[in-house]
Amino acid sequence: MAGDIQPETLTQASTEVDISLNQNQLDPQRHTRIIEFTVPDDLEWVEYDALRDPVRFVPRTMETVTGDGATSTYGVDANLQPIAGEEKLEDQDYPVVVAVDVSTGDEIDIDSVDYAANEVTLASTPADGDDVKLYPIMTDGYLKVEGFNQFDQPQGTLFPWGFPLFRFHDMEQNRRGREINLQGAVRWERHETLAFKIDAPRQIVWEDEDYPESYVSTFEVDTRIGL
Repeated sequence: MAGDIQPETLTQASTEVDISLNQNQLDPQRHTRIIEFTVPDDLEWVEYDALRDPVRFVPRTMETVTGDGATSTYGVDANLQPIAGEEKLEDQDYPVVVAVDVSTGDEIDIDSVDYAANEVTLASTPADGDDVKLYPIMTDGYLKVEGFNQFDQPQGTLFPWGFPLFRFHDMEQNRRGREINLQGAVRWERHETLAFKIDAPRQIVWEDEDYPESYVSTFEVDTRIGL
């Protein structure tokens, strides 16, 4: 019914609005729209109020190493950190890093993580010549939110400074009272877009055929939509 309002959680896989997923620019490094929500014809508007609506974001990048049949500990370029203070993978809401043997297609269990050294020890040793993809969380960089009109012209950011990516991994994002709330509020209408942008030294990965789940990185934001 026209005029109805309902709560809606938008994600990287939402079908209620038009979604665009992109990778951030590295050369030169700059703020890049990585996920965009555009209001389609069958909605009146979408409203986001940062004080009311939390954002849940687990950004990951990807690195590849090659097994030699003897090595099970590998350094990563990404800066690793415990998830919500939990260093043990079995106690984390989501793993700080995921490993997949590309040759076999199997996920490799992580034995341990040395956060100070940014090293990952696998529970099994990859065979000589086997490529292993590592999907660590992204902690370096900043998130911004910007609106665009129907002609894709920028209409301004919701808050002037970037929100550090590592802060998403500091909090128990799914626990009530511990959610991440940014700043600002916006209502965007048909064919207008709200874009979440990051400026980071490593590239976000949304999907990869070897990853064990549908999406490598995940994003959720609570909103209200006008029907």
